[in-house]
Amino acid sequence: MCTKVSPNLTDPTLRKKAEELGVHQNTGMLDAYFDKAREVCSKYDVTVCDLYLVWQTMAQNSVNVTELLSNKL
Repeated sequence: MCTKVSPNLTDPTLRKKAEELGVHQNTGMLDAYFDKAREVCSKYDVTVCDLYLVWQTMAQNSVNVTELLSNKL
């Protein structure tokens, strides 16, 4: 999810949605969701291709991940 409202979003409805999604991303809600998913997969021995971890690593290294999203959301 986006971490902020992209300046490339001009539609007011999309800008509002970006604000809402940013809250989920920036308050740890999405992290908690993925932590739980990893836990369940581990319990049932399900292989995971954890691209969210890759995304987090890019963000921690100053990559503007919001601008990498095709819809900026």
